[in-house]
Amino acid sequence: MATEHQRPGRPEDLPPTGWMQGPEFFGTTFRKHPPGPSSQIHEPVLPYHYDVLASARSFLAADKYDVAVIMAQTACEIATDDVITVLLRRQNFSEGILAWINRQIEWSTTLKNDKLYSLYRALSGDELQKDQKALWEAYVRRADLRNDIVHTGAHAMKEQAVEACDTALDLFHHFEAVHARVA
Repeated sequence: MATEHQRPGRPEDLPPTGWMQGPEFFGTTFRKHPPGPSSQIHEPVLPYHYDVLASARSFLAADKYDVAVIMAQTACEIATDDVITVLLRRQNFSEGILAWINRQIEWSTTLKNDKLYSLYRALSGDELQKDQKALWEAYVRRADLRNDIVHTGAHAMKEQAVEACDTALDLFHHFEAVHARVA
């Protein structure tokens, strides 16, 4: 579940310079409406993974391709967690069954994990790997690139960062279509 983030107020609370556009970047990227009662919100509030993808696109626009890829993959993992949570709720499983499922997929946030993908497929009836081959291949390429950036110091090119952002959005739309179908 996403939490509200407060903008830092003191200079020592600010992030290191050079890694973002500035301290105002975080607040404007992740919160598109003022805090307060929901009656004060004047625009639709999208799921959190869209906010994270917006951040990825901001890093892309700032020529920070590595961070754009990392954020786009993070957005995919948040969306994956969300769709599986919704699909599990629809099953009305007991707390014991849910606890067992969570132990089986603990710390799995990528559909590249066979257990998580199998659970997603069983809950949704969606054969993403087979029926959406181009989307699946792009997703795997960008997930692998994210891992290479984070764990081995690889770097992304602009085209790869663009594909990472576009693939994330395509995956979100796919999940939305699956959710509508099983609803």
